[in-house]
Amino acid sequence: MSPTDPKKNSAAHTEPDIPAGQHNASIADTAETIEQRSITQLAEPDPLSSLLASLETLWQQYRDRWVAGSNLLAADCRLSLRALASTLMVALAFFAVFTCLWIGVNVFATYGLIQAGLHWTLTGLAIIGVNTIVLWWLKSTIHSLTSEISITRTLDSVFSHQPKEESQS
Repeated sequence: MSPTDPKKNSAAHTEPDIPAGQHNASIADTAETIEQRSITQLAEPDPLSSLLASLETLWQQYRDRWVAGSNLLAADCRLSLRALASTLMVALAFFAVFTCLWIGVNVFATYGLIQAGLHWTLTGLAIIGVNTIVLWWLKSTIHSLTSEISITRTLDSVFSHQPKEESQS
């Protein structure tokens, strides 16, 4: 007997005795079972794929929110810079004109008070007092102008903070 003799190797490799008609039927049953499983898998969503789809949707929403927030921040920064530049230009122009006028007013007031017979120390104190009052008024005006230029609300909306309640005073 040769090593490839089917009778000798039959103990090592045994196939069930299936008649030819039944063998084709079992293959058809197996194919039908596989088809039913694939239909069942299509009908029932895979938990991992639905989780991944949810995560993708969540990521897209956060990305859209970040893009919208950064666009809002950029627009608000541009607007704030324009407002600041306009305020500075107006303030410098006001300062230049006001300084020229104020120096003229101080010179004429000092000359007039001295010519009216007021002692020069009292005249100097009066001019210094008026100048102090004017400087205080300018400081409060500039402070009120610059306090209106703010981007804190935009930063709060970008970083999901609740905006602070403004005091009603």
